[in-house]
Amino acid sequence: MNVALYKLNEGHHLIGARSFPGCTRQQLVEMAMGIKIAAMEDGIQLDQTLLVGWQDRPSDYMSVIPLGDDLVLDEILLDSIEALARTRH
Repeated sequence: MNVALYKLNEGHHLIGARSFPGCTRQQLVEMAMGIKIAAMEDGIQLDQTLLVGWQDRPSDYMSVIPLGDDLVLDEILLDSIEALARTRH
């Protein structure tokens, strides 16, 4: 699975995209929780930050996990993030 951060307040790009072969949806959720915990311990705000996970084609799997509080994700935003992710790999 490919994984990257997306910050809503920093333009339309993926940050730190990396591949984690064999990564499952559950591991992606655990990764998100680990990022949240580490950020809290270090006093880092994750407002407007998403964790994006996607598998290469032909799979159409994609997951967007909000890391900050009170994020509203509409269909237009999700479609644009997916289009961006699909052009990365």
